[in-house]
Amino acid sequence: ETGAGEGTTLDVTTITHKAGLNGIGLIGYNDLTGQMTSYREVMAKQGQAEVTTDRSLITYNAHGFLKTYHDVITDTATDVTKAIDWTADFADGYNDEGQLTHYEETKLEQAAGYQITVTTTRSGITYNNEGQMTGYAEDVQKDDSVLAQSSSDVHTIRTATTYTTLGLLKYYADEITYL
Repeated sequence: ETGAGEGTTLDVTTITHKAGLNGIGLIGYNDLTGQMTSYREVMAKQGQAEVTTDRSLITYNAHGFLKTYHDVITDTATDVTKAIDWTADFADGYNDEGQLTHYEETKLEQAAGYQITVTTTRSGITYNNEGQMTGYAEDVQKDDSVLAQSSSDVHTIRTATTYTTLGLLKYYADEITYL
């Protein structure tokens, strides 16, 4: 892995294992379409907590593009469970080139005395001729159901995104409104 400093090399071993949701079988596939429907991923990084992701309810639209999934993420360091529901099941979810243009992700983090829901909706995603993302509108709503008064809404418009000749992100402008 490469560290924060340019050219810095970290000596870290990461092991990632994918299997069926029962941990011993194969990754789940739809028998008719051959598309993946579920899996379990266990990632162990030297010196860090082991993270397990169970992904299920993976569905696709008529063009074969990802439509929905549900993740449950746990780790060995905390008792926090993260559940993520992702969808691009919108009429404008993908453009004619098959590029993602609209999605919503709802993440619920919970543990004893702690429950936060964050919903992110990104729409109007645009791309340049090289297929690089150039802009979008994003709404993020955060609610703490333990502290009912604790919620926040943020609206972001990203424009003017440019890239270097190597395809690296060079510039973007964000207009952020706190609601």
